[in-house]
Amino acid sequence: MTDFKYGGPWTQIKVNVLADYLKFYTRALKDQKFELLYIDGFAGSGERSVGISGGGLFGQADEMTMEGSAKKALNTDPPFEKFIFIENTDHRYAALISLCDEYPNRKIEVIKGDANKEVSRICSETVWRGPGSPGHGRRAVLFLDPFGMDVTWNTLKAVAQTEAIDLWYLFPMEGFYRQAARKLAKVDPKKSAAMDRVLGTNEWRRALYEKPSQSDLFNAGPEAERVADVKAIEEFVKKRLECIFAAVADPLPLPKTGGPQKFSLFFAVSNPNRRAIDLSMRAAEHILKKA
Repeated sequence: MTDFKYGGPWTQIKVNVLADYLKFYTRALKDQKFELLYIDGFAGSGERSVGISGGGLFGQADEMTMEGSAKKALNTDPPFEKFIFIENTDHRYAALISLCDEYPNRKIEVIKGDANKEVSRICSETVWRGPGSPGHGRRAVLFLDPFGMDVTWNTLKAVAQTEAIDLWYLFPMEGFYRQAARKLAKVDPKKSAAMDRVLGTNEWRRALYEKPSQSDLFNAGPEAERVADVKAIEEFVKKRLECIFAAVADPLPLPKTGGPQKFSLFFAVSNPNRRAIDLSMRAAEHILKKA
Protein backbone atom coordinates (compact mmCIF):
# COMPACT_ATOMS: atom_id res chain seq x y z
CA MET A 1 0.00 0.00 0.00
CA THR A 2 1.50 3.33 -1.07
CA ASP A 3 1.53 6.10 1.50
CA PHE A 4 0.26 9.63 0.93
CA LYS A 5 1.99 12.06 -1.44
CA TYR A 6 4.54 14.42 0.03
CA GLY A 7 8.12 15.57 -0.15
CA GLY A 8 10.48 16.09 -3.02
CA PRO A 9 13.85 14.78 -4.19
CA TRP A 10 15.20 15.06 -0.62
CA THR A 11 12.61 12.52 0.52
CA GLN A 12 14.42 9.69 -1.22
CA ILE A 13 17.90 11.06 -0.45
CA LYS A 14 17.39 10.51 3.28
CA VAL A 15 16.08 6.98 2.68
CA ASN A 16 18.99 6.14 0.38
CA VAL A 17 21.48 7.44 2.96
CA LEU A 18 19.86 5.22 5.57
CA ALA A 19 19.86 2.21 3.22
CA ASP A 20 23.56 2.67 2.45
CA TYR A 21 24.37 2.76 6.15
CA LEU A 22 22.26 -0.31 6.93
CA LYS A 23 24.10 -2.24 4.22
CA PHE A 24 27.44 -1.20 5.71
CA TYR A 25 26.28 -1.95 9.25
CA THR A 26 25.14 -5.53 8.77
CA ARG A 27 28.18 -6.38 6.69
CA ALA A 28 30.60 -4.85 9.18
CA LEU A 29 29.07 -6.69 12.15
CA LYS A 30 28.00 -9.96 10.55
CA ASP A 31 30.81 -11.97 12.20
CA GLN A 32 30.84 -10.11 15.54
CA LYS A 33 28.22 -12.29 17.31
CA PHE A 34 25.87 -9.39 17.98
CA GLU A 35 22.11 -9.64 17.58
CA LEU A 36 21.37 -6.76 15.20
CA LEU A 37 18.12 -4.82 15.44
CA TYR A 38 16.61 -2.22 13.16
CA ILE A 39 14.13 0.17 14.81
CA ASP A 40 11.99 2.67 12.92
CA GLY A 41 10.19 5.15 15.13
CA PHE A 42 7.95 6.66 12.43
CA ALA A 43 7.83 3.76 10.01
CA GLY A 44 5.05 4.96 7.70
CA SER A 45 3.57 2.41 5.31
CA GLY A 46 6.69 1.11 3.58
CA GLU A 47 6.25 3.09 0.37
CA ARG A 48 5.82 6.73 -0.65
CA SER A 49 4.13 8.33 -3.64
CA VAL A 50 6.09 11.43 -4.61
CA GLY A 51 4.91 14.03 -7.10
CA ILE A 52 7.24 14.95 -9.96
CA SER A 53 6.61 18.38 -11.48
CA GLY A 54 6.28 18.28 -15.24
CA GLY A 55 7.00 14.59 -15.33
CA GLY A 56 3.79 13.50 -17.01
CA LEU A 57 2.32 13.83 -20.47
CA PHE A 58 2.06 17.47 -21.66
CA GLY A 59 4.13 18.56 -18.66
CA GLN A 60 1.57 17.90 -15.94
CA ALA A 61 2.60 16.53 -12.55
CA ASP A 62 3.42 12.84 -12.45
CA GLU A 63 3.96 10.43 -9.58
CA MET A 64 6.65 7.97 -8.59
CA THR A 65 6.31 5.21 -6.03
CA MET A 66 9.42 4.84 -3.90
CA GLU A 67 10.49 2.46 -1.17
CA GLY A 68 10.22 3.91 2.31
CA SER A 69 12.60 3.30 5.19
CA ALA A 70 10.82 0.14 6.38
CA LYS A 71 11.01 -1.58 3.01
CA LYS A 72 14.62 -0.48 2.47
CA ALA A 73 15.50 -1.97 5.84
CA LEU A 74 13.77 -5.26 5.09
CA ASN A 75 15.76 -5.54 1.86
CA THR A 76 19.11 -5.08 3.60
CA ASP A 77 21.54 -7.90 2.81
CA PRO A 78 22.74 -9.46 5.01
CA PRO A 79 19.56 -8.88 7.01
CA PHE A 80 19.06 -7.73 10.58
CA GLU A 81 18.01 -10.38 13.10
CA LYS A 82 14.92 -8.37 14.05
CA PHE A 83 12.95 -5.39 12.76
CA ILE A 84 10.79 -3.17 14.96
CA PHE A 85 8.42 -0.79 13.19
CA ILE A 86 6.48 1.81 15.19
CA GLU A 87 3.54 3.65 13.64
CA ASN A 88 0.62 5.46 15.26
CA THR A 89 -1.60 6.09 12.23
CA ASP A 90 -4.22 3.44 11.49
CA HIS A 91 -3.86 3.13 7.72
CA ARG A 92 -0.06 3.13 7.80
CA TYR A 93 -0.04 0.57 10.59
CA ALA A 94 -2.33 -1.65 8.50
CA ALA A 95 -0.03 -1.20 5.49
CA LEU A 96 2.98 -2.26 7.57
CA ILE A 97 1.18 -5.42 8.65
CA SER A 98 0.55 -6.21 4.98
CA LEU A 99 4.16 -5.45 4.15
CA CYS A 100 5.34 -7.97 6.72
CA ASP A 101 3.45 -10.71 4.86
CA GLU A 102 5.82 -10.12 1.93
CA TYR A 103 8.79 -11.06 4.13
CA PRO A 104 7.88 -14.34 5.85
CA ASN A 105 11.52 -15.10 6.64
CA ARG A 106 12.09 -11.86 8.54
CA LYS A 107 11.47 -11.49 12.27
CA ILE A 108 9.32 -8.36 12.43
CA GLU A 109 7.44 -6.64 15.23
CA VAL A 110 4.97 -3.90 14.29
CA ILE A 111 3.88 -1.67 17.16
CA LYS A 112 0.97 0.77 17.03
CA GLY A 113 1.76 3.57 19.41
CA ASP A 114 3.53 6.82 20.17
CA ALA A 115 7.14 6.76 18.97
CA ASN A 116 8.56 8.56 22.01
CA LYS A 117 6.91 6.17 24.44
CA GLU A 118 7.74 3.02 22.47
CA VAL A 119 11.35 3.90 21.62
CA SER A 120 12.02 4.79 25.26
CA ARG A 121 10.44 1.53 26.38
CA ILE A 122 12.49 -0.53 23.93
CA CYS A 123 15.67 1.22 25.04
CA SER A 124 15.02 0.57 28.73
CA GLU A 125 13.62 -2.97 28.48
CA THR A 126 16.09 -4.47 25.99
CA VAL A 127 19.05 -6.33 27.49
CA TRP A 128 21.80 -4.80 25.38
CA ARG A 129 24.78 -6.62 26.90
CA GLY A 130 25.78 -9.06 29.60
CA PRO A 131 23.61 -11.83 31.12
CA GLY A 132 20.39 -12.28 29.22
CA SER A 133 21.76 -11.01 25.94
CA PRO A 134 22.80 -13.26 23.02
CA GLY A 135 26.44 -13.66 22.00
CA HIS A 136 28.33 -10.41 22.53
CA GLY A 137 25.07 -8.54 23.09
CA ARG A 138 22.65 -6.53 20.98
CA ARG A 139 23.28 -3.57 18.69
CA ALA A 140 20.77 -1.49 16.76
CA VAL A 141 20.25 1.21 14.17
CA LEU A 142 17.37 3.58 14.91
CA PHE A 143 15.75 5.86 12.35
CA LEU A 144 13.68 8.81 13.60
CA ASP A 145 11.86 10.64 10.82
CA PRO A 146 9.10 12.63 12.56
CA PHE A 147 6.44 14.66 10.77
CA GLY A 148 7.20 17.68 12.93
CA MET A 149 8.79 18.51 16.27
CA ASP A 150 7.63 15.20 17.72
CA VAL A 151 10.85 13.68 19.07
CA THR A 152 11.46 14.68 22.67
CA TRP A 153 14.84 15.15 24.32
CA ASN A 154 13.98 12.49 26.87
CA THR A 155 13.65 9.98 24.02
CA LEU A 156 17.06 10.94 22.65
CA LYS A 157 18.57 10.56 26.13
CA ALA A 158 17.08 7.07 26.41
CA VAL A 159 18.68 6.17 23.07
CA ALA A 160 22.08 7.55 24.10
CA GLN A 161 22.01 5.74 27.43
CA THR A 162 21.82 2.33 25.75
CA GLU A 163 25.40 2.79 24.46
CA ALA A 164 24.34 0.31 21.76
CA ILE A 165 22.37 2.30 19.16
CA ASP A 166 23.46 4.20 16.06
CA LEU A 167 20.91 6.95 15.41
CA TRP A 168 19.76 8.62 12.20
CA TYR A 169 17.58 11.60 13.12
CA LEU A 170 15.86 13.89 10.63
CA PHE A 171 15.62 17.14 12.55
CA PRO A 172 12.69 19.38 11.44
CA MET A 173 14.70 22.53 10.78
CA GLU A 174 11.91 24.39 8.98
CA GLY A 175 9.46 23.67 11.80
CA PHE A 176 11.93 24.76 14.46
CA TYR A 177 12.81 27.93 12.54
CA ARG A 178 9.12 28.87 12.37
CA GLN A 179 8.82 28.45 16.14
CA ALA A 180 11.89 30.62 16.70
CA ALA A 181 10.25 33.91 15.76
CA ARG A 182 12.43 36.90 14.92
CA LYS A 183 11.46 38.62 18.18
CA LEU A 184 11.59 36.55 21.35
CA ALA A 185 8.36 38.22 22.52
CA LYS A 186 6.60 36.45 19.64
CA VAL A 187 7.66 33.02 20.95
CA ASP A 188 4.57 32.26 23.03
CA PRO A 189 4.60 29.78 25.95
CA LYS A 190 3.36 26.90 23.74
CA LYS A 191 6.15 27.43 21.18
CA SER A 192 8.73 27.91 23.91
CA ALA A 193 7.69 24.68 25.62
CA ALA A 194 7.91 22.80 22.31
CA MET A 195 11.46 24.06 21.72
CA ASP A 196 12.46 23.16 25.29
CA ARG A 197 11.01 19.67 24.80
CA VAL A 198 12.90 19.07 21.55
CA LEU A 199 16.25 20.42 22.76
CA GLY A 200 16.05 19.49 26.44
CA THR A 201 16.99 23.00 27.55
CA ASN A 202 15.91 26.63 27.44
CA GLU A 203 19.47 27.70 26.65
CA TRP A 204 18.39 28.33 23.04
CA ARG A 205 17.19 31.72 24.29
CA ARG A 206 20.77 32.77 25.03
CA ALA A 207 22.31 30.97 22.10
CA LEU A 208 19.93 32.16 19.39
CA TYR A 209 18.77 35.58 20.64
CA GLU A 210 20.41 38.86 21.63
CA LYS A 211 19.13 42.19 22.87
CA PRO A 212 19.46 44.87 20.20
CA SER A 213 21.63 46.92 22.56
CA GLN A 214 23.72 43.84 23.47
CA SER A 215 23.79 45.29 26.99
CA ASP A 216 22.91 42.02 28.63
CA LEU A 217 23.57 39.01 26.43
CA PHE A 218 23.05 36.62 29.35
CA ASN A 219 19.49 37.70 30.03
CA ALA A 220 17.61 37.54 26.74
CA GLY A 221 14.40 39.31 27.67
CA PRO A 222 11.23 39.83 25.61
CA GLU A 223 12.86 42.57 23.53
CA ALA A 224 15.61 40.25 22.32
CA GLU A 225 15.84 39.40 18.62
CA ARG A 226 16.97 36.22 16.92
CA VAL A 227 20.49 36.56 15.51
CA ALA A 228 20.91 32.92 14.53
CA ASP A 229 20.30 31.78 10.97
CA VAL A 230 19.50 28.20 9.94
CA LYS A 231 23.17 27.22 10.01
CA ALA A 232 23.64 28.55 13.54
CA ILE A 233 20.53 26.72 14.72
CA GLU A 234 21.87 23.55 13.14
CA GLU A 235 25.19 23.99 14.97
CA PHE A 236 23.34 24.48 18.26
CA VAL A 237 21.34 21.28 17.71
CA LYS A 238 24.57 19.40 17.00
CA LYS A 239 26.15 20.70 20.21
CA ARG A 240 23.11 19.57 22.15
CA LEU A 241 23.35 16.06 20.67
CA GLU A 242 27.07 15.97 21.50
CA CYS A 243 26.12 16.44 25.17
CA ILE A 244 24.60 12.96 25.31
CA PHE A 245 26.04 10.96 22.38
CA ALA A 246 29.60 9.70 22.04
CA ALA A 247 29.96 11.21 18.55
CA VAL A 248 27.83 13.24 16.13
CA ALA A 249 28.52 13.76 12.43
CA ASP A 250 28.03 17.05 10.61
CA PRO A 251 24.44 16.89 9.36
CA LEU A 252 23.20 16.74 5.79
CA PRO A 253 20.98 19.74 4.95
CA LEU A 254 17.87 18.82 2.94
CA PRO A 255 17.12 19.90 0.34
CA LYS A 256 20.70 20.78 -0.57
CA THR A 257 19.60 22.99 -3.47
CA GLY A 258 16.43 24.30 -5.02
CA GLY A 259 14.80 25.93 -2.03
CA PRO A 260 15.03 26.73 1.69
CA GLN A 261 16.41 24.08 4.01
CA LYS A 262 13.65 22.01 5.54
CA PHE A 263 15.56 19.34 7.46
CA SER A 264 18.95 18.37 8.87
CA LEU A 265 19.82 14.68 8.77
CA PHE A 266 21.94 13.90 11.84
CA PHE A 267 23.93 10.77 12.62
CA ALA A 268 24.93 9.99 16.20
CA VAL A 269 26.75 7.10 17.90
CA SER A 270 25.85 6.07 21.44
CA ASN A 271 28.57 3.43 21.86
CA PRO A 272 31.53 5.06 23.70
CA ASN A 273 34.02 2.44 22.45
CA ARG A 274 36.66 4.22 20.39
CA ARG A 275 36.84 1.53 17.71
CA ALA A 276 33.08 1.48 17.35
CA ILE A 277 32.97 5.26 17.06
CA ASP A 278 35.71 5.38 14.43
CA LEU A 279 34.14 2.63 12.33
CA SER A 280 30.61 4.06 12.40
CA MET A 281 31.65 7.68 11.93
CA ARG A 282 33.90 6.92 8.96
CA ALA A 283 31.10 5.06 7.22
CA ALA A 284 28.40 7.64 8.02
CA GLU A 285 30.55 10.60 7.02
CA HIS A 286 31.45 8.92 3.73
CA ILE A 287 27.79 8.21 2.98
CA LEU A 288 26.71 11.74 3.94
CA LYS A 289 29.42 13.27 1.78
CA LYS A 290 28.43 11.08 -1.16
CA ALA A 291 24.80 12.08 -0.77
